[in-house]
Amino acid sequence: MIRNPKSAVRNQVPDQPAPNSPPTRRPIVRPWALLGPILLLLLCLPILRPLRHPAELPQEEFKLVEMVKQNLTGDLYVSNTPPIALQSLTEPSPTFALVLTAPAWLMQKLGFDFENNATFMAYMLIALGVTLPVALSAGLIYRMGRLFELSRAKRAILGIVCVTASGLISYATTLSAHALAATLLIAAAASVMQTLRAPRAATAMIWTILSGFFAMLAATLDAAALPVSFLMPIVFLAWRVNWGFRILAVGLFIAGSIAPVFLHRSLHGRPTSGPLAELAAQPQLKEWDDIRGEWDVSVSHWLGFHIERLSVFTIGAHGLFSHFPLLILGAAGAFMLMHRNWPESIKWLAAATLLAGIVAISAIVLSRIDSDQAAFATRWFIAFSPLLLFWCGAWMRREHRKSSWTAAAFAAAFSIAVAYIGAIRPMPPGGYEGFTAANALQKIVHSPTNVARQ
Repeated sequence: MIRNPKSAVRNQVPDQPAPNSPPTRRPIVRPWALLGPILLLLLCLPILRPLRHPAELPQEEFKLVEMVKQNLTGDLYVSNTPPIALQSLTEPSPTFALVLTAPAWLMQKLGFDFENNATFMAYMLIALGVTLPVALSAGLIYRMGRLFELSRAKRAILGIVCVTASGLISYATTLSAHALAATLLIAAAASVMQTLRAPRAATAMIWTILSGFFAMLAATLDAAALPVSFLMPIVFLAWRVNWGFRILAVGLFIAGSIAPVFLHRSLHGRPTSGPLAELAAQPQLKEWDDIRGEWDVSVSHWLGFHIERLSVFTIGAHGLFSHFPLLILGAAGAFMLMHRNWPESIKWLAAATLLAGIVAISAIVLSRIDSDQAAFATRWFIAFSPLLLFWCGAWMRREHRKSSWTAAAFAAAFSIAVAYIGAIRPMPPGGYEGFTAANALQKIVHSPTNVARQ
């Protein structure tokens, strides 16, 4: 039996009914928990890429479909790329293709195929493989929101906001491994919280194994999820139980991650050198100086180049915060959790989210990946942004001035509007130039279809 200490997560054990009160029945359906998933499905399903642009097949989506076709023949597709590399951020994931093979096989059993029902097959792959998991993640966040002692309505709002205002909804309408990875990270965090509040040791063990499975499967789909997955076991070391059970929890987390790691490694033909070795092997930055008549390889040139990239990916054309400013509130909420009254395990989970976000942003800035490949906003940050925004629940539970709530509401409205604009066409041919939200809106207003109607 796991003993919950007095300083454990608030609301861990529900209040016991009075001795003479009649037993209460738990509702089979919780309307507030279903509000987020249903609303997100209503928003996303009518604008999936095959409906709006059936003839437009993005390059990565085309490759994924070819991988799925090969998997359906029984010959699993094996990529000629390293299993862990920055290159995987711009290449379709064979692990994602294998995940999509299951709904494709089901569609074939129902009489549909890629040759005669290409649009329908593409629609169902997106709906079942991406959109539905993203919608269900709002329900998971509703459950996780009990941590902050919020009302059911506020928890439902938190779930919807975390999916929309973080930009996750932007990639819920296309075949995106990044969106599915973000959903799996949310499932991993929810499993960790279930472990921390489990009333029995056996239940805690099951949730710990599931958290390792979800976290590492997310990392196999999107390398940007790797920092969060790698830091997540630290949470169990800060758990207020005996050290033997802490070590066991870490071991079970690792055990749950073995299957995704083995599967991912088997689907890649080349050995990995690691992201750090890949960054170190990059060619030297240099620029021709007309005044001195020589190549400029100074430290100042190196710093200027990376400072410019940092601004592009944070507050610039592909900026995380210029598109979704509400994420700043999520970071502020994570810092609020560092107060001494919160359990150490929850503090570590929030700190792991912040640190993993910094590592992911730093890796993209230090890499030479062209920002044009970032698609709408920056797809490489979608894996951790919903989990980062979840911590704004710590801010929501406190009393604030009307001006603070007004500013938060404005930031939320702006972030949601921008994210939904991106959801209409997140990965058009040729990408986006300049501020991606403005480019996306321009492509919607002045699309070839609208011009033809005029």
